[in-house]
Amino acid sequence: MKASTKILFSLLAAAPLSALAQEAAAVVENAPAVVHHGQHFGLSDSIWLGIFMSTATLFTVIILTINTTIRNLAETSRLWRPNKSAMLIFALLASQMAFAQGADVKAPEVFSLSDTAFWAMAAAVSFLAVFTILQLGVLRGLTKKIAGIESTEPVYVEGVRKETAMTKLWDVLNGHVAIEKEKDIMLDHNYDGIRELDNQLPPWWKYGFYLTIVIGVIYLIHYHVTHTGLTQKEEYLAEVEQAEADVAAYLLASALNVDESTVTFDPTDARVADGKNIFVGKCKVCHGEYGQGGVGPNLTDAYWINGGGISNVFKTVKYGVPAKGMQSWKATLSPTQIQNVATFILTLEGTNPADAKAPQGDLYVKEGEATETPEAPAPTPADSTITAGLEPTL
Repeated sequence: MKASTKILFSLLAAAPLSALAQEAAAVVENAPAVVHHGQHFGLSDSIWLGIFMSTATLFTVIILTINTTIRNLAETSRLWRPNKSAMLIFALLASQMAFAQGADVKAPEVFSLSDTAFWAMAAAVSFLAVFTILQLGVLRGLTKKIAGIESTEPVYVEGVRKETAMTKLWDVLNGHVAIEKEKDIMLDHNYDGIRELDNQLPPWWKYGFYLTIVIGVIYLIHYHVTHTGLTQKEEYLAEVEQAEADVAAYLLASALNVDESTVTFDPTDARVADGKNIFVGKCKVCHGEYGQGGVGPNLTDAYWINGGGISNVFKTVKYGVPAKGMQSWKATLSPTQIQNVATFILTLEGTNPADAKAPQGDLYVKEGEATETPEAPAPTPADSTITAGLEPTL
């Protein structure tokens, strides 16, 4: 491969990693203090996805490059072909564009990677790494053979195996016994001239089995004796508890964002009880303890000065009526508290408390109800002792 081509691919391969670093910095800057679900080993899933994609792309480029090089060495032709180069450049540019779009990620919870997908991608990247190493070994051996550095004689010559570092490692892992040493492990049993070898289990299998026993003991102590780890059931219950807390937080945030355009009439016991406490503490001075009216209007009839219904009552409590002497409560009460007291006020309609103040304002008719206006009460004479056509008696 030419030096200029190597430089080009180095720059293209570094571009996704640079975008990944930018994303990681943005996530760290905006990440919360606690680790949420959707993170593995302290890193967000979006970062892990970037690592897997960039690593897999890099290994794919290396594998294709080695594959082309091996083929061209076998054909004793050029070490690079233009069509492969164009394909690899396209793959790296596509990877870079993907990271450029992901660089604007501001929160680690934007992308969620399940545990199954995480380990599957990790296994895929590991397979690509192993395959790359094997291909590099083939390329190294082929290059040495072509250059005449290494002899081309077969591994087995006249029944004697050629000793290499790989064969020695293989023998150690499998507990291989050379043919000339088989007499040392020969058993005394003789079955019609057939002798038996006392071959041991391969060390990799035997010590792997011992390792599983050790892991099993540690697992038992960790989860069922000391209880320092969560079992699957406990993890499930913890996740359910976290989900309920998240739902409660969401509902609380939604309640705090309520206003006159989104408020709803919800006469649940808890809401009405809270509204009553607020009303008694802040509103009874002007409207009476039972809403019968005083300085302020009667709140138990169907007549409203500033409009009835939950939206209008919420707005009146929130902004007040400065012209009539009613203060604004938005700086004192939260939106949820205003909704609660407005709900309680609407539940007072029709209670008919003693000494109720005369109706004021306009009749409010709810949607779907009859719009017939009841007859207004007859005006009271200025002096009931004066009879029409007669003068008072002195």
